Amino acid sequence: MANPNNPFGFRPISRLGGIPFSCTEYGKPASDANTLFAFDIVKKVTGAVAIPESPIGYNVPTIQTGYQGTPGTTLWVGSSLNYGALSTLSVHLVTDEIDVLYMAMCDATTPLTTTAHIGKNANINIAYNTGSTATKQSGMTVNTTGIATTNTLDLRLTRVSMITPNLEGTNAVVECTINKHLFGQQTAGV
Repeated sequence: MANPNNPFGFRPISRLGGIPFSCTEYGKPASDANTLFAFDIVKKVTGAVAIPESPIGYNVPTIQTGYQGTPGTTLWVGSSLNYGALSTLSVHLVTDEIDVLYMAMCDATTPLTTTAHIGKNANINIAYNTGSTATKQSGMTVNTTGIATTNTLDLRLTRVSMITPNLEGTNAVVECTINKHLFGQQTAGV
């Protein structure tokens, strides 16, 4: 039985070691003409926005969908847990800890195997499928082209996920961490 071709973005599972992850509030400004889908990997952008519900104008840092980033170059913050419509101010819970473990589908380019690919690095595929306006979920996947030991790639593949039905091969679901994290060591500030 083949794995289904049903991308769902980067869903957080836990932190490495099985401990729970936490979330931080970030904002998508109304000036951003891009939709931010649930489970999109996001990047930090300059500025801050005021939380609409805050009576004292509490500001949070701003983010933008990873669809506006460059795989292999952009420093990623984490995964947004909620949807934000285009050109609309929205507040997002983001899993921004550097050791969060995510579950994501691999694209259909290269059949993934444990022996050849797990433990190596890969980029995020932002071109595979855009998010769904019906489900409000991300279409981002793991890019299986160019999986290597190169330290400049976006993700570290940790294992093929043990969900059912999920097999090694095309559209396999894997568990991974963000390798090019904004808060990682020896990275330039933004």
